[in-house]
Amino acid sequence: MPLGGILVLGVQRSNGQYFGAPSENTSVLPGDVFILYGRAARLSKIDVRRADDAGLCVRLEGAREQRESLAEGTRLDALTPA
Repeated sequence: MPLGGILVLGVQRSNGQYFGAPSENTSVLPGDVFILYGRAARLSKIDVRRADDAGLCVRLEGAREQRESLAEGTRLDALTPA
């Protein structure tokens, strides 16, 4: 799992084009929809995470939580029904 505990599985473009397992060089365009995988608590914070030092702290916190859950053998719970 990448830093922050969120994995981008794919990107759906507004024109219908789909990119599975996009690279870090994939451009983000207006209207893109991301298919993400990670802990529900992490995913719920992604819309409000800032692109500054405060956002970096949240990202690093997610990475720490991810390492701890892997060490404990905890399953990711992002896809559990509400």
